[in-house]
Amino acid sequence: WGLLREDGSELLPPQHRAARNMSAEGFAAVQLVSGGWDLVDRNGDLLLGAGVETCGDFSEGLCAVSKGGLCGYVDGEGNFRIEPAFEEAGAFAHGAAIVKTAEGLRFIDVRGRLLGSDAFDEAFPHREGLSRVRKGDRWGFVDTRGRRVIPFDFDACFDFHGGFAGVRIGESWTWVDATGRRLTEPRFDRAFNFHDGVAVFQTKGLRGYMRPSGDVLAEGFDMAYDFSDGLALVQRRSRWGFMDATGAFVIEPQFAEAKAFTEGLAAVRSAGKWGYVNAQGAFAIPPRFGSCGSFSHGRAWLHRGRP
Repeated sequence: WGLLREDGSELLPPQHRAARNMSAEGFAAVQLVSGGWDLVDRNGDLLLGAGVETCGDFSEGLCAVSKGGLCGYVDGEGNFRIEPAFEEAGAFAHGAAIVKTAEGLRFIDVRGRLLGSDAFDEAFPHREGLSRVRKGDRWGFVDTRGRRVIPFDFDACFDFHGGFAGVRIGESWTWVDATGRRLTEPRFDRAFNFHDGVAVFQTKGLRGYMRPSGDVLAEGFDMAYDFSDGLALVQRRSRWGFMDATGAFVIEPQFAEAKAFTEGLAAVRSAGKWGYVNAQGAFAIPPRFGSCGSFSHGRAWLHRGRP
């Protein structure tokens, strides 16, 4: 494996066992013929010399690597900023990284100092400044300093999105905000992430949308998806349509199949053929394809044969 620049010129010759894409910080991990790993910069120079046993990706100026069976972190010059001392090491996010110690999972800062006093059985990277963690059979949330900020009251939980996290108490779901306040009583079979100011929920086999106020925007759908281009794709009585942010249908459920709006158009199947409608429900591209995809960067794939 090797690496090419955007103009197609060779950055690193194809002589390595594996290679990852260049990170936003300008480094790519490559596996050497010897089996070890190294880091290459935008000039094609290898940073670590003899290489290391495993190598992560750069994040916030540091990259987790293992050497001699222990994990530490190197900087953009290939020097150890945090010496190998951990059984496992994850990427930095919001100034903290998850590492595995003899006690369990802990958080460290960019200097390698342990944060907080707790060790956890499971831990996930911070999102919106909070990390979901498990201790025993209970879940809660800690901040970027490793401090408990939302009690370990949950049987399961998701990451924070849009200011809320889905949490399960017993067999029912609700959401909590960053202070731990419950948005509603736990009464849903599923509580999905907030996007664009609403979250999908499911109860008794039907789906709906919840506002951050705790009020239901709309419900009673067989299937419901997140908003895209300001419209949500929903199914009712086996037909697909599109709803706006007020909960009103802008395109009544009428299609046998449909995909979410992207770049102002949605792929829909009508009378056995696929085409594209605009936000008013009019066909911008008549249905004449066997199948087709959503638009991205002004283009969409299509197949003219049978569906």
